[in-house]
Amino acid sequence: MRTEQNDSDDLDEMLAEEISTYEDGTPPWDDLDPGVVPLVRAFSKMPGIKSVSSCEGHPECNGQEAEWHIGWVLRSADPEVSIIDAGPHPEGWLLTEWLLWHANDLARAGYNTVGSTSVPPPFMNFPGRALTFWVHGALRGEKTMAPDEYLANLCETWEKTGYGELEEQADSEKQS
Repeated sequence: MRTEQNDSDDLDEMLAEEISTYEDGTPPWDDLDPGVVPLVRAFSKMPGIKSVSSCEGHPECNGQEAEWHIGWVLRSADPEVSIIDAGPHPEGWLLTEWLLWHANDLARAGYNTVGSTSVPPPFMNFPGRALTFWVHGALRGEKTMAPDEYLANLCETWEKTGYGELEEQADSEKQS
């Protein structure tokens, strides 16, 4: 019985730390794959979302299956309280809809890029954090886009829709 209590305490502590990281943390810039940093920086400046996973892809390890990705979650509507208490950020929902449309529109144009969602079992996450959104892109094959090419296309499309600031933000990050 004592062991079960200790396991429960450890799990509670781990979940509390994870919740804190999601709500207060920023991407670990020094630990990111260099080829995806500009994309993560651009996503980090978008309203209502927070990037939580990224990879530039590793053809040397994964061969023809190599792909890059970026994953994000919605931020809380109120930065002072959790998403459980405040609900998701409204701009985050609208932006996510647009980002998934953009990735899937590229796929419809023949690019090997796709937007998706994942929802692991609740015991692997905590309430309000089970849903993660993704953009994946193959690095090998026909009509591929590396992360920097995807970001350039994203910025160009973003500007055409009237959200012109993204390109300026992404360019200023490249210069610093």
